Amino acid sequence: MGSPSSVTGSDLDAITAVVLGGVAFMGGSGNLFGVFLGVVLISCFQTGLTVVGFNPYFQVIAKGLLLVAALVLDFYREKARIKSLTAAQ
Repeated sequence: MGSPSSVTGSDLDAITAVVLGGVAFMGGSGNLFGVFLGVVLISCFQTGLTVVGFNPYFQVIAKGLLLVAALVLDFYREKARIKSLTAAQ
């Protein structure tokens, strides 16, 4: 029997894995291999938090902080890309 609530909370994991995999948050670029590496990375991160003994509520906070860090890196990467494109013209 399937339950609609069985994957509750997986949206944060999916978004974090995609952004960690190198897909631009505002769209445009990314590849499947990078997304696969992002999924592996977020799975290892979650497993590591479980092994260390983090409370499940704090695991969500840690994954949220990881997402914020990935978004900040994505922002600066995109800013550097735009700067290099305008400098080349």
